[in-house]
Amino acid sequence: MIRIYKDNKTIKYVDDNKDIVAYTPKNDTILSVKFTTNGRKILYKDGGWYFIEKTNKKKGVYAGDICQVCVAGECVDFGGCATCNNCGSQLKCGL
Repeated sequence: MIRIYKDNKTIKYVDDNKDIVAYTPKNDTILSVKFTTNGRKILYKDGGWYFIEKTNKKKGVYAGDICQVCVAGECVDFGGCATCNNCGSQLKCGL
């Protein structure tokens, strides 16, 4: 999976590099691209810095997995249930 984020807020997790284009600014000039150890930073003229990094996370229903509903949040253990920290979906409950 590839994580796209800006200002430490995840925009989306995508499976393919081609999908990155759908979640970054359209019709905006790219001013700079910097490569880091685990991904790259892209500076857009009006949009600011976007970060793209590879991750070993997978979609799932357990704590630490990527939410299957919104594909932007992560599952956290909340009161015995795996709940998305972005959309609030309860994905698995151990009660």
